[in-house]
Amino acid sequence: MRKKTQAIAAELEALAIRGRITPQRVVAWAARHRRSALHACFTWDNTKAAHEYRLFQARHLIVSVQVVYEDGKARQVFVSPLTSRGPTGGYLHLVDVLGSAKLRRQFLAQALDELRRVLEKYNDLVELAGVRTAVRLVRVR
Repeated sequence: MRKKTQAIAAELEALAIRGRITPQRVVAWAARHRRSALHACFTWDNTKAAHEYRLFQARHLIVSVQVVYEDGKARQVFVSPLTSRGPTGGYLHLVDVLGSAKLRRQFLAQALDELRRVLEKYNDLVELAGVRTAVRLVRVR
């Protein structure tokens, strides 16, 4: 673990000793301890922080749009494949992503990476062993 990550983990552990960690407690502690590793993780310029939060809200809004198909299932309209992220990137219609062999492969690889991370988080749940096996069997062509 890198030094910065270790310092952040140590500060969070110190907070955990005193009770449940909440985002409010973390921000309050970081605000009071300007030389801490946690303090450096936050944007303290309120104008910049407000802008970043509005961007976060816009991302949430974009991905929350769904359409209900004839089969009765709701599906997300816009997705952000890893290749379309960054300053010049954005969101694409799911139909366009699934209709392009290249984008579909990239989107599948992204989905599998996300599934692996989720399964790693819940690795101690033996009830998910079958899901882990199924994810390992899927191959990106």
